[in-house]
Amino acid sequence: MGVIKKKAAVVKTELLDLMQLKLKEQSMSNKELASRLQLSVSATQNMLKGNKMTLDRLHELSLILDFNFFRFWASQLQIDQPESVEIGRIKELEIENRTLMKLIKS
Repeated sequence: MGVIKKKAAVVKTELLDLMQLKLKEQSMSNKELASRLQLSVSATQNMLKGNKMTLDRLHELSLILDFNFFRFWASQLQIDQPESVEIGRIKELEIENRTLMKLIKS
């Protein structure tokens, strides 16, 4: 296994451990999580063991557990961050995107 794959495996394990911790913090059982995800309990357990998870599912988990798992994952990457000017522009675009999504939904 290459260095990159080893690092990805470690981050994945940390992410799954963090999910379990967030479930415990909220006293949420796998059964309740499965219900909220509209999955079977066994599918939920498999997902939490590290079997494939879509970005949509990770987004759902972030909302349900009120924790940004994407930000955690990104924080583990060994990549330089954009300059603060770019970060400000990104935040402006995120606000604009949320506003447009609200308009579309209404």
